[in-house]
Amino acid sequence: MAADIKKEIELEIAHVLFLDIVGYSKLSVNEQHVRVDELNQIVRASEQFQKAEAANRILKIPTGDGMALVFYKSPEEPAQCAFEISRALKDNQRLQIRMGIHSGPISGVVDVNERTNVLYQTEIREMFGGKKLEEIELENTQNGKRRHLRTPAVFSMIGARPFTDWLPPEIERDDKGFIKTGTSVAAAPAWQASKHQPGRLETSLPGIFAAGDVRSGSVKRCAAAVGEGGMAVADVQIRLASSS
Repeated sequence: MAADIKKEIELEIAHVLFLDIVGYSKLSVNEQHVRVDELNQIVRASEQFQKAEAANRILKIPTGDGMALVFYKSPEEPAQCAFEISRALKDNQRLQIRMGIHSGPISGVVDVNERTNVLYQTEIREMFGGKKLEEIELENTQNGKRRHLRTPAVFSMIGARPFTDWLPPEIERDDKGFIKTGTSVAAAPAWQASKHQPGRLETSLPGIFAAGDVRSGSVKRCAAAVGEGGMAVADVQIRLASSS
């Protein structure tokens, strides 16, 4: 690889602020657009966002139901930005936002126009190394082309795709495939025929529970998923006790 091409792939530590709109999938298309526009305005009014943008040290990635703001200077940047956004949201009661912060290494590429971009439509196929990670193989999911990238670490964000197609149609899901639970399935046929109401983690089929990232409306964070798993165990015990 020529010396002037090597710089196209760089690894650096980034600090990412994730924001997603609560209940986004339940809104109409018009309401979704309105909420996203409102969130964009609040984010752009943030002093921390403006500082990072003026320094050209921020990357804004739309996620459909929110966005990811990638800061490069310090972990205090996304924290301060989240504080400013939270303060602004007090004046907008209908816009409820979940926020989370993660730090880790990311790689960017420079395209033909010398603009730095994130590698979209790309998945990791293999990881190589001795006592620690040294290199990964990436595949473009559109054309199948593969390339190698040297990196000492990988930050993995999971849970964005629920993979629930294998479930029977009786278990209701939202428009993104996440499993509905609690009050959102109270009108399901199986519950209409039951004398009970669905538990907070119970699906449209009585006695079947969902917890963690796969559940519609859940907070897509590891700690939250663990907590929901514990709640589900307790709910199962209550259900078994009531049926005995």
